[in-house]
Amino acid sequence: MSLPVVLVGGGVAVNSFLKANLGSPIVVVKGNKFQEWNMAASYYLTHPSEYSRFIAADTSAFSKALPNVTYEHEAAAEVDHEAKVVTLQSGKRIAYRALVIGTGMNIPIISAKAGTSLEARVAEVNKWGSALTSPSKKIVINGAGAIGLEVAADVRLANPSADILVLSRSGGVLTSHDYPAETIASVLKELKRLNIKVLKATVTQDSLAPSSTPKLIKVVGGSVIEADVFLPAYQQGCNTSFLNASLLDQTYIKTNSSLQSVVAKEVFAIGVNTLGIGFAAMELGPQSLACASNVKRFLAGQPLKPYVVSKESALGLKPAMLKLGYGKGGWMRIDNMPQPVQTCSFICGWPCCPCFALCGGLTCCGTPCAPAQGQSAMDGFMGMFGPAGINAFPENSG
Repeated sequence: MSLPVVLVGGGVAVNSFLKANLGSPIVVVKGNKFQEWNMAASYYLTHPSEYSRFIAADTSAFSKALPNVTYEHEAAAEVDHEAKVVTLQSGKRIAYRALVIGTGMNIPIISAKAGTSLEARVAEVNKWGSALTSPSKKIVINGAGAIGLEVAADVRLANPSADILVLSRSGGVLTSHDYPAETIASVLKELKRLNIKVLKATVTQDSLAPSSTPKLIKVVGGSVIEADVFLPAYQQGCNTSFLNASLLDQTYIKTNSSLQSVVAKEVFAIGVNTLGIGFAAMELGPQSLACASNVKRFLAGQPLKPYVVSKESALGLKPAMLKLGYGKGGWMRIDNMPQPVQTCSFICGWPCCPCFALCGGLTCCGTPCAPAQGQSAMDGFMGMFGPAGINAFPENSG
C-alpha cells in the first residue's frame, strides 16, 4: 500500500478537502476526541451550563466514514518534513507522501487547544464562565475586532453590573476590515448602549496571557490597567507550533501561489499560508478544494495551479454578519452577504427577505429599505439558526 496523504486539522478545511477524490489513502489528524462549535464561544463562555449544546463528543458525528479515509483523534506533536513523518501526541508515527496543514488560528480560551480532553475543556469553560459572569467585576477584553466585540457584548448581557473595557491598539473598532463608516457608527452606538467602553492601548508582550483572576495589565507607554478578568479575544497567529521553524514565517507556513510550502514541496497549507487571505468559512471551502486538486497533481507529477480568490469567496474575507450579544438585548447587522441576499434584505427588511422563505422560524420583521440590523435582525437569526448557527451543528463543523 502506498503512503497516505496526511491532513492535520478540522472543520471546513477537512470537509471540503475530503470531497476531492485523491485516489490515495488519507489520514486525518483531528486534534481532539470531541468537536466544538467555537463560533459560539462568546455565548457558551457566558452560559457555561449550556456548553454541552455546542460540542459533539461522539467522533462518528464529526468524522464521517469515507472510503480510504481514517482518523486520528489526537494532536500532532511534531513533523519531520525531511523524513516525511508526523508524530502524534501518543508517540505514534505516520509517514506520508503529502502533508496538508489546516489547523486554523490560535485563539486561547475561545477555542479548545488541540490535545485537550473533553473533561479539561469543560472545566476551562466553567472556570471562565464563572469569572465572566460574576457581578460587579472589571472585565478587560483585549481586541476590538469582531471576536472581541462579540465577547464583550455577550458578557454584558450575562453580567449587567460588570465594568467592561475593550482595548484597541488603534483606538477604533473593526479596523482590520474595510467596513463602511455607517457600519462603524452603528456598532459604536450599540457599544455605548451596552455601556462597553473602548480604550486605545497596546498591551505589552509580558502581559498578554489571559487571566480569570485579578491581574495588573501593563500597556505600552508605562501605564497599568487593573482587571478582575483579562481575556484576549483575537487571532494570535496560527496553530502551527508543532512544525519546524524553517517552514514558517512567524506562525504561517511559507507558501507559493499554489498553496505549497516553498521549503518542503510535500507540504501544503489551507488558511495557515502566507497568501494573506484569512480563515473565513466562505473562503476556506474553495481554498481547500484547490489545495486538494494541487495535492492530486503533485502526487501525479503534474504542474500545480495557482490559487486565485474568486469574487464570491472574497466576500468571506470579512464577517457576513456583525453580532453584539445573542438573545434579548442583542444586536446584529447584515453587512457582507452575497447577492441577491444583501440587496433583498435591505429592500424587504430582514428577516422577511424571500431568499430565506424556506428557512423557517421567522419570528419578526425588519424595516424595509433600511440596513438589516438591530434586535429584530438578531431575533430573526436566533429563530432560524440559534446562537452562532448551532442548529447546523455538527454537520457543518467537520
